[in-house]
Parts: sequence; C-alpha cells; structure tokens
Amino acid sequence: GSRAPLRVPTQAMDRAREGSDTELQRKLDHEIRMREGACKLLAACSQREQALEATKSLLVCNSRILSYMGELQRRKEAQVLEKTGRRPSDSGPPPERSPCRGRVCISDWKLLWDTFFFFNRFYLHRWAVFLLLQLGEQIEDTEMILVDRTLTDISFQNNVLFTEAGPDFELRLELYGA
Repeated sequence: GSRAPLRVPTQAMDRAREGSDTELQRKLDHEIRMREGACKLLAACSQREQALEATKSLLVCNSRILSYMGELQRRKEAQVLEKTGRRPSDSGPPPERSPCRGRVCISDWKLLWDTFFFFNRFYLHRWAVFLLLQLGEQIEDTEMILVDRTLTDISFQNNVLFTEAGPDFELRLELYGA
C-alpha cells in the first residue's frame, strides 16, 4: 500500500527555528556592541586615518544591524503566517522541493575610476574608498584603499565568500569614499 509521508514534528521544527533565531540574535547583539565601540573610537580619534577606519566600521555595523533586524522580522512574520495556516506569497515551493543554496565568491576585482569627475567636482587630491557588499543578510566589506588622480581603476584584493546564495540571489555593492 501507500505510505504516509514522513513529517518532522512541529516541536522539533520550532526548536530548530529558535536555534537559528538565537544565532541571528547573537550576531545582532555583537554588531550593536561593535557599533558602540566604533562610536566611542570615532569620538576619541585625533588622526584622519583613525577617523576613516572608525567611520567605516560604523557604516558596516549599521548595515549589518539593519540586515539582521530585517531577517528577524521576516522570520517572525513567517512564523505568524505558518501558525494561522497561511503561507507568505513569496514563500516559493514547499520545503521538500526547495532549490539548493550555493556559494558565491568574488575575488580580484577592479572598478573603473572616473578621476576627472570625482577630483574636479570635489576638489580633493586623494580619496579613501571601500566597498560594502550584501547578499541576503550577509554583509562584507573590503579594505580601505587610497586613490589619487593618477589611478584609472581601483583594484580590490579581497576574496569575499557568500555561503548562502539562493537561485535568485541579488548582490548589492555600495562604494563609500571620503
């Protein structure tokens, strides 16, 4: 005869979800503490390089905090919809048929640099720049690079690995400079 499909007990699924939420909450708490430290460091900075690094840390922490808070909110909404028997409209296929997650690695990249636009518009001799990359809730940043009028492109040597890319992932790049 036919067999009933094997189901994971709801309590076990709830415990697994709570563990995942706890890990995300731990990451959020860590970034909040890092942001507090970056604010204190920024207030105490006496050199430009220190202020640039502290500002970069503050930007990265704020981006991660917003990402983690958004993910926690999405998870809570999904739990509420699940308990009421409704599925979110963007939930996709059921878990037994969900697509695999993959890895995306970015390395040895270059950005073309329009020196005329940046340096003539802002009257600066040098810029400190870095990239912020976001894929899902994961946010990474590159090293800060000093650029001047002689450069035609910016090379980042970082290897950035995103480990939880879905089939419809979106990679967001933000260039910051001062």
